[in-house]
Amino acid sequence: MLTQIEIERLPSFAIGFERGEVQGMEASMEQGLEEGKAQVVQHLLNRLGVAEVSELLDLAPAEVEHIAATGDDDNPEGRRH
Repeated sequence: MLTQIEIERLPSFAIGFERGEVQGMEASMEQGLEEGKAQVVQHLLNRLGVAEVSELLDLAPAEVEHIAATGDDDNPEGRRH
């Protein structure tokens, strides 16, 4: 009967599980990098202007402004410049 099959022992289950695990790790690492970049931008914007942060981090000014706009909730003090 099909109720007696242990799905976890099937080779296809192991392959799919490994692929999902790798994809999950890659997504987590990418998210962590983006969050880290946003934190750095926010900290720098507390002391510098958008143009200076853009130049320091080699980011487009629009990207710095976008990060600043989406990260304002994390910084209740706001930007100084």
